Amino acid sequence: MYLLGAHLPDHKLVHIALTNFLGINQHTARRLCARLQLHETAKVSSLSEAQINQLSAFLSSPSSIPARSAAPTTPVPFTLAHRRKPTAASTSPASSGAGATEASPPAPTDPTLIPPSQRPSP
Repeated sequence: MYLLGAHLPDHKLVHIALTNFLGINQHTARRLCARLQLHETAKVSSLSEAQINQLSAFLSSPSSIPARSAAPTTPVPFTLAHRRKPTAASTSPASSGAGATEASPPAPTDPTLIPPSQRPSP
């Protein structure tokens, strides 16, 4: 397949074939595929007409393709999801002095809240 005057062999992976363009190295090609949501194992022959058009549009004018919206792909980390709310005593200025010591939080009673490496053996 020819795209903007460069030959992209059909049997090659897209991110490798994109290095045929002057100024696109392996790192840039992988980032380009990620931005256009092309799988890293996609071959040139498997690209749809819409993907080819999107790739051509981006290579012609990179500013024409808006950046992807930030969408989290992982759930909220455990430490943030199960964090205790501060009490009035712990937020008062008197308890935050230099001589104050922090008490460790009580151990969770539910075994599913304990990391697997710290659970008692059955």
